[in-house]
Amino acid sequence: AAMLTLGLGLVVGAWWGNARGLVLLGLVLLPVAFVSAFLTVPLQGGFGYHEYRPQNLAELRPTYRVIGGELWIDLTALPAETGPVAIAASAGVGRIWITVPKDATVQVAGTVEGGRLDLFGREAEGTALEDHVTDAGSGTLIVLDLEAGLGTINVQRSTAEGN
Repeated sequence: AAMLTLGLGLVVGAWWGNARGLVLLGLVLLPVAFVSAFLTVPLQGGFGYHEYRPQNLAELRPTYRVIGGELWIDLTALPAETGPVAIAASAGVGRIWITVPKDATVQVAGTVEGGRLDLFGREAEGTALEDHVTDAGSGTLIVLDLEAGLGTINVQRSTAEGN
């Protein structure tokens, strides 16, 4: 809407002059309009670096969100007998990194409007990225629903012994 208004202002300015201020305003608003085109995820959760290492179900959240920054979730400390776990996470602008236990069964759906998507080594870069992966294991079922506007989503298995 802002770009349309500026465009109309430029057309009017072309007929009556003095449109230079509108050109400068349009150049300032262009990056904002570009970024907002990719932000379809919920803008909740604040800014900055957020790291979570839940040790049990009581510490596990169903939803993790960040407007801008990094969201690191390490699920490797969850006990093996933990029941099915469902987690949703989103980043408006930034990164989501999730590490799962090496023996867990993981179902993950990832969406990135612009950036990089890496689900267990299945990598893609670009815009409008979407992938669904089921990576079978002998342990706990973990279901992940991940979204990023502009940024990166990375889901990987732990390489540490016992996780």
